[in-house]
Amino acid sequence: MKHRVMKYGVPLLGCLKILITVEMLAVNNAQAQLQTVTRYCNPLDVLIADPFVLRDGDLYYLYGTSAPGEGYHVWTSPDLVNWWWRGFAFQKKADSWGQFHFWAPEVLKWKDKFYLFYSAHGATQSLRLGLAASESPLGPFVDIKTPLFDSDKAWIDGHPFVDSDGTPYLYFVKDVSENPQSEIYVAEMQPDLMGLKEPFTFCLKPSGGWEGNSWTEGPFVIKHKETYYLMYSGNFYGSSAYAIGYATASHPLGPWTKHQGNPILKQTDRVSGPGHNSVVASPDGTEFFIVYHTHQSFAGGGARQLAIDRLRFVEKQESLDELEVVAGPSVLTQPLPSGALSFPAGKSDDFDGETLDRSLWTVFNEDLTKWRLEDGKLIIRTQKGMVHTTNANLRNLFLQYAPEGDFLFEVRLNYSPVSLYDHAFLMVWHDHNNYIQFSKMRGGSGEVYVCGIERNGEFSSYSAAKGTDALCHLRIIRRGTRIEFFGSDDGSNWDRIGNGYNATSPQAKIGFGAASPYSGSERDVTFEWFKVLGQKDLKPVNMMLR
Repeated sequence: MKHRVMKYGVPLLGCLKILITVEMLAVNNAQAQLQTVTRYCNPLDVLIADPFVLRDGDLYYLYGTSAPGEGYHVWTSPDLVNWWWRGFAFQKKADSWGQFHFWAPEVLKWKDKFYLFYSAHGATQSLRLGLAASESPLGPFVDIKTPLFDSDKAWIDGHPFVDSDGTPYLYFVKDVSENPQSEIYVAEMQPDLMGLKEPFTFCLKPSGGWEGNSWTEGPFVIKHKETYYLMYSGNFYGSSAYAIGYATASHPLGPWTKHQGNPILKQTDRVSGPGHNSVVASPDGTEFFIVYHTHQSFAGGGARQLAIDRLRFVEKQESLDELEVVAGPSVLTQPLPSGALSFPAGKSDDFDGETLDRSLWTVFNEDLTKWRLEDGKLIIRTQKGMVHTTNANLRNLFLQYAPEGDFLFEVRLNYSPVSLYDHAFLMVWHDHNNYIQFSKMRGGSGEVYVCGIERNGEFSSYSAAKGTDALCHLRIIRRGTRIEFFGSDDGSNWDRIGNGYNATSPQAKIGFGAASPYSGSERDVTFEWFKVLGQKDLKPVNMMLR
């Protein structure tokens, strides 16, 4: 097994060189210390609105408002927490009925086929509901009835529900864009799902208070004992006051009575606009989870992101059982959904496999057309995007869970940024409002190291000059709550970059990426390997750095 010799040294300009030489353990030695993750933390690393989760076999499939001008993406997960982008489940064509505003999809498995109910603007119609079908939950879904029904008013948010007797119903919303208020309706569907039985039955409308006077939308129905629970979202979707309540009935057609304790999920000082939910069981079926979106910005609006929390029924002796979101909307770590397998943390990767190890890596905002594995290297093609403050359009951020305690992680990369602010970087990540980034960047006077931190949407940074070698090493070390940065051209002589930051995260991830946030210049950045050392293997380094 090979050993690496790494040197540290004394103040030099904006950097610090340490003159002590210490023998480090080999890359693969860290694998013996491999830790596993048994907890999760919101928000999850998917940018999505109006999330709907379908379980089929051992996999979960996630759909939502994700590409509103083109169609719908789909992600898969074994555990509801770690998601992988799988491409378009549905994508419009030149002659498609739906042309834009692809919103709020849901998928029903019906007689061994999958049916996609979705909202869209037609070429000559305002918002309507469409129906598409596929042999697979991954798609491609193909239109079979568009619009599903016609009307002189706009309709959105179709939610299919199959009762215990096998009768299919569709809940849907008369949209506020062409009506004084948005209202929820329901109708029994034809046995082939190709139409609705009329007349439509009114369910709910806004009644002031937390709902406001304009919006009730995003219906989702679950049955518990002999009672039907219609969950819905109230208030404006872009407002931080967007929230979730429910109503109950003894029949799918109602009448519905709103819960007196609404809303059951609402904003906090750390979470904006939790809303438009679905519900799904845990991997072993013993728990329910509410799946919903929140706003990236604490003030509301902007990008929306995925979150999940436990949902339970609280028994009441003299009234109906009540729905309760446990500890939600949560921002602290929670146990993984029951039955979920633990996930590895802090594992080095030589990128020598034919495919990316998806049991280790997740990719934030993945674009499969802009990265590849080649000759034992991972190559990212730079493109526009960043996560600075209110931005959330960075693509291809490769992430894995950080080890507990102190750790070191490092990449060897080959890249010469040519346009202003083009950069390759390491990241300590919680979400796109909270992260630490260490970059090799093109600055106004040449290449620089840039160290940046964002806390709750507030960003600050500092920089130090560097050499011009394309081949270089970036390293981050966490000791306690201290994050420190080191750069090297040869992997032996290391510069400490500034003083670092004090930072904590309820559950950190570590990873790397590359981007050209303003120029959009497309250049390959080659990452030759990713190395992680956990706390035990880091002890010799800690001794030398004190």
